[in-house]
Amino acid sequence: MNIFFIYLKLIKYNLIDKIKILMNELNNLSFEEIEKGFVNYLLKLTGPNKEEDKKREDKYENLKKYLLEELKKDEKLKKYNFYIFSFGSFPFKIYHNESDIDITIVIKDKNTNLILYNDTNNEENYEKKKEFLIKVHSILKNYFINKNSNDNYIQDIISDKNNLVPLVKCKYESIAFDITVNNLDGLLKIIFMNYLEKNFLDSKFYKKTLILIKSWCYFQGSILGSNASLLGSYALECLVIYMFNYYKNTFNNEIEAFFKFFEIMKNIDWEKKILSIYDLFDDDQTLKIKNLLFSDKYQKENKINFKKIYDEILSKLERYNFNYKGKNENIIIQRDKKKMFILDPMYNVFNLAKSVNYHNSFRIKEIFIDMNQECSKIKNLKLKNNCSKKYYLNSILKLFNRILSGHIPQLFFDNLPQPKMVILPANKNEDFEHSNQTEKNAKEIANLMRFPILKEITNEQMLNDYNNFYVENVNYVTDEIVEFILEDIKISEDEKYNYESNQEIQEILNFEMNAKI
Repeated sequence: MNIFFIYLKLIKYNLIDKIKILMNELNNLSFEEIEKGFVNYLLKLTGPNKEEDKKREDKYENLKKYLLEELKKDEKLKKYNFYIFSFGSFPFKIYHNESDIDITIVIKDKNTNLILYNDTNNEENYEKKKEFLIKVHSILKNYFINKNSNDNYIQDIISDKNNLVPLVKCKYESIAFDITVNNLDGLLKIIFMNYLEKNFLDSKFYKKTLILIKSWCYFQGSILGSNASLLGSYALECLVIYMFNYYKNTFNNEIEAFFKFFEIMKNIDWEKKILSIYDLFDDDQTLKIKNLLFSDKYQKENKINFKKIYDEILSKLERYNFNYKGKNENIIIQRDKKKMFILDPMYNVFNLAKSVNYHNSFRIKEIFIDMNQECSKIKNLKLKNNCSKKYYLNSILKLFNRILSGHIPQLFFDNLPQPKMVILPANKNEDFEHSNQTEKNAKEIANLMRFPILKEITNEQMLNDYNNFYVENVNYVTDEIVEFILEDIKISEDEKYNYESNQEIQEILNFEMNAKI
């Protein structure tokens, strides 16, 4: 179908006038309104929303109810009380739509009211947790068989020593679950992160920024996923908290924070520095980090106050025997300088980036550099008087083209990898790897794949020029996106999704974690 017929079709359905109206309205918006609308659009696609929340909460509650009922039926387990909690990204509403739900089954002795198998360094406790998970695995397997759905499956118990706790992985109607036993570490992180959020962070702003960065790192940059030797979600979360702690006055919205994130990460000398939410520390082999954090430098009101955190939260967590190392005054940090080091803010010694291997450490650093360059180009566009709003929006959309292509069919086809379909060169002896396709077949395939052939390509340079032209001029600004942005600015913040944490967090805060010391 040539351009003329496409034009006639647009006229027939009055689409040209619609496009003109949308573009005029877009140009009347400020850059900040466009940024705000885009963020809300992207988070609607990838982040939590009311529909996704309900879907996940329903599946979680169903699984929780069934497990508790089945465990209570077992005569051998009558002397125990069972509690099930979720932790991680789900209760905080900072998940993306492919995140799993982490849940833990807490076992308490009815007589003593103490949590069992708490010491993660104890091999006997590890084996007892594994033994209990065999029971859980059997219960879930029967449950999924009865459901008779292809969307359900359960894996064998994962119990290699690289995991501090054994776990069961399963998928329940397209939602993935990681199930552990007495994972106090996960619950205590909930308490700690909830305290940070309530006392030091602008909750909604922080969460939207985190989900935006997390979505890019997972779907676009492919640098998120500890199971693939990449960054873990908790490690990334600590990087974002560090940015909010030290640079929150340098950005005003989520897009500006997104750009700032890559600028900060690119400037860190990862071979010489250790990053924590509290600060960027020099790489010393004997770093007395706790004494350092208690110094006056870290007691400023406009920064995350470690002494306040320690007095009100961390000192209380020391009473639990869960591998807490923050009470050690002289902490020796042994590190591999080829790898990133992100300090766990609770333990003050544990490397949250330990999952990242050598190759991926280098790759992630390179991606930080490349993304900072791309973000800098877009930031500079706002300084140009002649930059159109459509071009500015299109430049931002390009950063998320994989995500958008996965949700918008039009963009999926337009962004398929460019096939090497070229016309045979006139000079057959020319040094050029050419296609065996005839001109007719090449054009037919190009039309089928929606890739126009603009001119005869007779050498490699022309092929490169064509590909560069094509990639540079792909339009990601669809009617759907523009219409969403125009509608979004009319809706008040109170009517939009609020990212409030689950009520279950309060249950965890009230739960008595009486553990054997």
